[in-house]
Amino acid sequence: MAQQHASSTATATHWARMRLAEPLLRDPIWVYNDWSAYDELSDNIPLTEALAMKELGQIVRIRSAATPAAEKTQTPEEIHERNAAAFRHALKAFRQKNPDVVLVAFNGFGGDLESTAGPFPFHSPVDLRWLEVFDSLYSGDPRPSDVPEVNFWRSMDIYSDHMVRRYEQSFLPLERVDSSGFMIGNTGTIYYRKTNAWKGMLLLIVARGGWVNTIHGNLEFLDDENAKWFAKVQGIYASLQATGRTKSFRGIPGDVRPYGFGSLDSRGAIYTVVNPAQSVEEIAWTDGGGGLRALRFAGIRTWDSG
Repeated sequence: MAQQHASSTATATHWARMRLAEPLLRDPIWVYNDWSAYDELSDNIPLTEALAMKELGQIVRIRSAATPAAEKTQTPEEIHERNAAAFRHALKAFRQKNPDVVLVAFNGFGGDLESTAGPFPFHSPVDLRWLEVFDSLYSGDPRPSDVPEVNFWRSMDIYSDHMVRRYEQSFLPLERVDSSGFMIGNTGTIYYRKTNAWKGMLLLIVARGGWVNTIHGNLEFLDDENAKWFAKVQGIYASLQATGRTKSFRGIPGDVRPYGFGSLDSRGAIYTVVNPAQSVEEIAWTDGGGGLRALRFAGIRTWDSG
């Protein structure tokens, strides 16, 4: 369930490109979703072609909903655009009546999520007008990337990193992208991951800078000591997300080049650097680039071997 908060910016009635970077939330939030722990589609009800096609049919039905008269005078693209505009209008009106609501968008609002090898720009572009009504747009469930890794779980981290960067390149502020990149559990939904490599997964979800930090799965898998470590990470990034800024730097993850995310405020900065290659690499820092600070007084807080 989501914590509270939304913003008065939701009262805007006109398309304003300059306001897209303004978060609708007042503060970053954490969201819990039990889907990967108790997902009935993959764990209790077999996922068959018949079931998949039935649900696809329902998606098509909803996306193309129109009166018989409209179907005779408008193209499918025109009907879809009118439906989308009506949906945005309804969500704006709902926000005005419920200013504390949190609205998050999942599938169907743009972006090609299948793999890190997909084309860019997206074949299905992200319509930035959705940022007027949604607090965040998600960038895909964790899955193996197309980057070969000795550690399977690191490959999944790279997928989430890559998709966040692609959404950023599509002009979404990092604060508005929900990577949904943290899942622990013992179900097929999450490849029976349990708690494998969970600390790196947690560090990356906060390092990416999204204000909707979605946590999936069986939190009871974390013992009291690990729960304290989890809370420590939340505490470290709380002010960085709320009052600071997060910027990406260097390579694109799917291109197998070193990359990272830097979060900084008036007190300092934390940089998370990832080497997706299977060899030792160097990352040029110079002055930090992209508004990041030069490293004058730096130390390594935590690291792993990938």
